[in-house]
Amino acid sequence: MMDETADISRHEQVSLVIQYTDDQFHVYKRFIGFERAFSTTGNGVAARLVQIVPTALYVHCNGHILNLCLIDVAQAVSLYNLIEASAKRHKIFEEIQKDAGLASLSLKQLCDTRWTCRHESLKVIVSRYTEIILALEEIEVGDAFIMLPVIRTFDFIFHIHLMSEMFLLTNILSKYLQKSDVSLIQALVQVKATVDSLESLRNENEFDRIWNTTVDLCDINNIDGPCERRKRKVSIRLGDGDVVSTALAIKDSYRINSFYAVLDFYGMNYEQLRTEQRMYNVTLGEKVQLTLTLLSLL
Repeated sequence: MMDETADISRHEQVSLVIQYTDDQFHVYKRFIGFERAFSTTGNGVAARLVQIVPTALYVHCNGHILNLCLIDVAQAVSLYNLIEASAKRHKIFEEIQKDAGLASLSLKQLCDTRWTCRHESLKVIVSRYTEIILALEEIEVGDAFIMLPVIRTFDFIFHIHLMSEMFLLTNILSKYLQKSDVSLIQALVQVKATVDSLESLRNENEFDRIWNTTVDLCDINNIDGPCERRKRKVSIRLGDGDVVSTALAIKDSYRINSFYAVLDFYGMNYEQLRTEQRMYNVTLGEKVQLTLTLLSLL
């Protein structure tokens, strides 16, 4: 089992734990550490180990691949440092929630290596969006004034609802892959179930549901609806005398360029994960068969 991280001086390191048995099937474990690993794939540690031991199998951690997919896809505005880093600002946010008769929730710190924090963060933003707006309006610092115009938009609200839907499904998969007793076959089954669930969202009804939820929240907070993008006109020469608009209707634009784009990005990354694991299964099967053949000749 291999994992990579950076130490306090930001030098990359990789830790390798090897588990094996002797002829009596006694289990042994050995730990090996590498400094400045840079990459566990490509020309990095894994490639060098395979050069030394050609029969070694490289298996990328399913949980790590999943997390990389989520980090690549998620581009959200962080409110944590603005509100939670100050006891005074946190108190303002807490009091506003209590005045609204709501249970007090805290914003979650984002972390690339903690798999559930992004889902938890989005869940709080979605459920306490109005209270976050009120807190930012009361917090008299420059960053709050800068952030307000960004998050008080239809675009921001639509995308936090969209990503909340995505992370709800992937969070279930993340937690499942962290179980200590999960087999490779079980992991692949769960990955397929997640891909199927994401694909089931790719339809007009699901898009309309997220769209309508966004519109309702905008109405509650007196936020304008989406603005029509400036229409680009085709040259009269190219249009054979007719000047036509090439711009999509705003709702169609969100459906195609945001909703479908995010779902397709997820699907592409998960399909890569499934393909990699299928290749591993084939390689493992070939090596097991070769081992059995050699043993039969002894």
